[in-house]
Amino acid sequence: MTVVDPAANRVQVTIPASGSGPVGPGGPGLAFASGSLWVANYDQRQVVRVEPDADPTARISVRASPTAVVAAQDAVWVAGRTQSGGGLVVRIDAGANRVGETIPLRHPPTGLAITPDGRRVWVATAADRAVHQIDTAAGGVVKQIDLPEAPNQAAYGDGVVWVTSTKGDAVMRIDADTSEVKTPPIRVGNGPSGIDFGADRVWVANSEDGTVSTIDPQTNEVGTRRLGFRPAAVAVVAERRAVWVALAA
Repeated sequence: MTVVDPAANRVQVTIPASGSGPVGPGGPGLAFASGSLWVANYDQRQVVRVEPDADPTARISVRASPTAVVAAQDAVWVAGRTQSGGGLVVRIDAGANRVGETIPLRHPPTGLAITPDGRRVWVATAADRAVHQIDTAAGGVVKQIDLPEAPNQAAYGDGVVWVTSTKGDAVMRIDADTSEVKTPPIRVGNGPSGIDFGADRVWVANSEDGTVSTIDPQTNEVGTRRLGFRPAAVAVVAERRAVWVALAA
């Protein structure tokens, strides 16, 4: 894992490997909370806590192969695939490095989104073309939101849950308060997967045509930026108005 200084655009430090990363559809497999990086280790069925300038400080078993990690308010939420082929969402207390709630799912998840206050989490499951809303205070799923396309990854921003559909070449828009799915889906580039919100835009990494799409949340207008290679993930640093895109060769 590599830490990049965004001000200088230089590699700051390389952290030794802490295990296997997530494989297949899903993401992001990396989150930042309580001063640490939380890394999904798919094969080891665990999440590793890593300090930016040190070796791993904790390895936390989550009883599933994690495919997505999000964090808010000192809580880390992990979605993963169980050995039986189902899904599981777990909450890790970042202060205690301990698993709290565990929420079973019928199908394996591919993506997670969370509100900044940590009160609501959405988990995408492609097999049933749905997003499941979790009330974190109640510790369980309170609503299933059916979608017109199979979902992949998800992000929260501007009161909306934004969900990519890799097969449908689209982004779906869900009102976070009413759970209404706005139609039709917003068409973007080919093979959208990674998604994030920031700098007044939705940013989508299109893995099959070497582009990043931007969506204006007020008008749904789509812009396209060509990068080449295979954009796989995107992250926005809102206060710096900087967008980082991971490219696969």
